[in-house]
Amino acid sequence: MPFPEATFDCVTAVETFYFWPDIAADLAEVRRVMKPNGQLVIVAGMYLGSKFDKRNMKVIRVGGLRCFSVQEFEETLRDAGFPKVAVTVEPRKGWICVVSELGPDDNA
Repeated sequence: MPFPEATFDCVTAVETFYFWPDIAADLAEVRRVMKPNGQLVIVAGMYLGSKFDKRNMKVIRVGGLRCFSVQEFEETLRDAGFPKVAVTVEPRKGWICVVSELGPDDNA
């Protein structure tokens, strides 16, 4: 991204992570541009393990999309250096919101 390190207090990704080509490298780049104590918010209309999996799998296969379960979101973000991860799901609609926070020294 064409931004200096520690530029943003909050980074959002709404319905986009499905298309990120290299999730580990992309999350590292997000961390790079986040300020200490910054937040990453990921919102998605589908996640693995929802009651809509049958429908979602068709979309994922046809579109070549990436999709995670709640556990995979948590693990992927922690592995990428986001120590605090909170996942909220809306099971009736199949939505997910993932909020990750950096501590004061987490992007140093």
